[in-house]
Amino acid sequence: MFPLPLHIYFEIAALVSSIVFWRSLSHSRLRWFLPFLCFIVLAELTGRYLSRELRQPNAWLYNFVVPLEYLFYSLMFYLHYKRKMSLFLVKLFFIIFPAYVLLSLIVKGVYYFDTNFLLVGSFVMIVFSLSYLLELYSLTLEVPIWKMPMFWICIGVLLFNAGEFSYNLLSKFFISNKMDQSLKVFRSINNRLILILYSSFIIAFICQKITDKYKRD
Repeated sequence: MFPLPLHIYFEIAALVSSIVFWRSLSHSRLRWFLPFLCFIVLAELTGRYLSRELRQPNAWLYNFVVPLEYLFYSLMFYLHYKRKMSLFLVKLFFIIFPAYVLLSLIVKGVYYFDTNFLLVGSFVMIVFSLSYLLELYSLTLEVPIWKMPMFWICIGVLLFNAGEFSYNLLSKFFISNKMDQSLKVFRSINNRLILILYSSFIIAFICQKITDKYKRD
């Protein structure tokens, strides 16, 4: 099981950062990142243990983890949105996406990983990210945009899901043409995108610490 791949160390680093900066995060909407990151790290380690140590399939695990990730990011956007239309779209996603996931698990089974989760979820995250950036552009801000914690989270979510969506859109072409039958290219892309995503979380936590200190001063 050890050593762990680099992307898991980044996820652990983000978790440790959320603990280190908890005093600042606990007073903000970002406080939900601590339990979320605990869940993600535990899921990653469990998935790796199942596949590496027990030689058991772990697709069933990610059938639950991946949808919950998209729902968590959607919650973050919901807590930061100002426009009614954006809030309505998130509420709609909260209803439709879990229903779709449940239907897929019933029809295809728990042990088959539905890649459509990635395609649909990543597309919606791109839409939510761009909507948030448009909101920021239209607002009169008291602080520079790069000092805003949610800006960095949005950037991380946007870049990660843009990369995943681009690959998954072409995945059937790659696999059918024997360009990535073992999904080695996908894992390579995904693991590098994870580094960007969790680095953005760490930056966001640091920004929250700075913002919190500024308010106290």
